[in-house]
Amino acid sequence: MNSVRRRSIAGRMGILLLCSFIATGICQADESSGVPVTIARFDHSGNDYTLVVHPTARTDPPDPYIGTCERFEVRGTYGLLRGASKNDPELSRPVHHEALEFLQKAFIAGQAIELGWVGTGFVPVDPGNPCIVKSRALRLVKDDSGTHVMSYHDAIAPHSG
Repeated sequence: MNSVRRRSIAGRMGILLLCSFIATGICQADESSGVPVTIARFDHSGNDYTLVVHPTARTDPPDPYIGTCERFEVRGTYGLLRGASKNDPELSRPVHHEALEFLQKAFIAGQAIELGWVGTGFVPVDPGNPCIVKSRALRLVKDDSGTHVMSYHDAIAPHSG
């Protein structure tokens, strides 16, 4: 192979690696394990709730929703998510209520929680203020690293496991 051809292949490989690196840095994951937060306010009635939290630690990289906020407010309800099956047991009304009960107990106890998201977990109420958001379903996730409250705004199948 001549040196011009080797440089051409090396150049293309370098560009491919650079593009891959940039794409990895720009693309966000479709799920967050959670941001540690304290609950400053929690009100709920039926399916509707208002949750105000303060992050207790910064994540690296910063969480795309909570990461820039000193105060993060979720105005939520339970509703069928666009693209979700009405029979999805992991996004059901009872699952949403279980998460609300957990939030209520944590708020009363002054317990810090992990607040995360799946898919489009939150949508800003006003694009000019990304720290006040809407949510359409909650789910409590218990795994080896603890208990997390996950928010959904648009449907994406929860990861099983």
